[in-house]
Amino acid sequence: MNQKRILKAMRVAIVFFVVSVTLSSNSWAKNLFVATTGNDSVSYANNDISHPWLTPQHAWDMAQAGDVVNFRAGTYDITSLIDTNHSGNSGTSGAWITFQSYTGESAVIRATASIDIMLQLAKNYQQVKNLTFNCNGYAARGIGIGWYDSDYAVIGFEADNVTVTNWRTGDNACAFYVGSSYAGVRATNITIKNCTITGASNASGLNQNYSGIMVFGADAFHLENNDISQVRHGIYLKHSSINYSNHGDTVKNNYIHGMHPSGGNGNASININTNYTIISNNILSTYINLGEDAQTGGSVNGNYCTIDHNTITSSLSFISNGGSSYNTVTNNICTARTTCGTSNTWNYNMYTSGAAIGANDLANKSPVFAGGSSPSTISGFALASSSPGKNTASDGKDIGADVTKVGINALQTSESDTTPPAKPGGVSVQLK
Repeated sequence: MNQKRILKAMRVAIVFFVVSVTLSSNSWAKNLFVATTGNDSVSYANNDISHPWLTPQHAWDMAQAGDVVNFRAGTYDITSLIDTNHSGNSGTSGAWITFQSYTGESAVIRATASIDIMLQLAKNYQQVKNLTFNCNGYAARGIGIGWYDSDYAVIGFEADNVTVTNWRTGDNACAFYVGSSYAGVRATNITIKNCTITGASNASGLNQNYSGIMVFGADAFHLENNDISQVRHGIYLKHSSINYSNHGDTVKNNYIHGMHPSGGNGNASININTNYTIISNNILSTYINLGEDAQTGGSVNGNYCTIDHNTITSSLSFISNGGSSYNTVTNNICTARTTCGTSNTWNYNMYTSGAAIGANDLANKSPVFAGGSSPSTISGFALASSSPGKNTASDGKDIGADVTKVGINALQTSESDTTPPAKPGGVSVQLK
């Protein structure tokens, strides 16, 4: 055999070795099924589309790394939380566990009794897609990642196109609760994107902390392209950065609107008590609040954040608590601003009232929106060609949010400026 044939044979052998190792390492992964007509006595090995399980709890108990759990159409009523703190399995960084509605179908998990939370996640590398969690006025929270009564630090979670609705009121009531109240326990690599989050329909009696997404001790979190309404806080970054370090936390491209009426600091679209967080390209119907004395978690927070290209139909407020410093605030539209802290950079912002701070700020200028003075759609917040702030941002674009990137699934049709977390995937080998 000549040298060329020997080298070719060696390449083929290497390729088949890689394929065999990959198949072996993922041999346990399979498609699993849950249906309202299913039976939890079906074994893991025998579960298939014709032999589904019945309950969400059993699905979370049984799924293994790399599996995809498919919920068939229908409503799955629960009277107690789906608990993964005491049962179930983690995925791995290369083989996440996915829980989703079956392709082309819609599955709803609904609370029918008073419970604290619908799904408590205390396992790693899990993804929830295209499912609806209807709290139904019974559950105080939809999904908890880490959750405050657990000392488990979750690594790796993603919610994509998940709907959470109608959670009841109470302290720290929210659709998504990220992290833990234990100072040393930190959820990490958490993504919530393209989700529809709709709170209670009643306009009174809501706790001041009633939130869409609440972050309570997390690193490397990404809250992006969500639609949030009927809450007191859209996104509440409450006890998130107890230590000063940059984990690449992002809050981008969210549409937060239809807030419940209230007074004081209980009605912020985004409440920031974090450090080194990027707040960018959001459309917000109430104000951004940065820094808060009562929620510092033992450290001064609200520092080294970037607040850029947001359209805020209310104010942008800094509350001094020894923090609220070293932030960069650029290219935003807001009605007014308050300044506290030290060494903050303000520039290229447009205020409908109040004096300029930065050399390139636009003071006492009102934007002209494509949708009129009170737009009711995301596209309506685009600046009209005659508007102040048109093409005058620091990057030569419009001041305020780029509406083409805001909202659910917007980045599927426009260029994404985010780096998503690692996802499960196999090895692709092409023989030549």
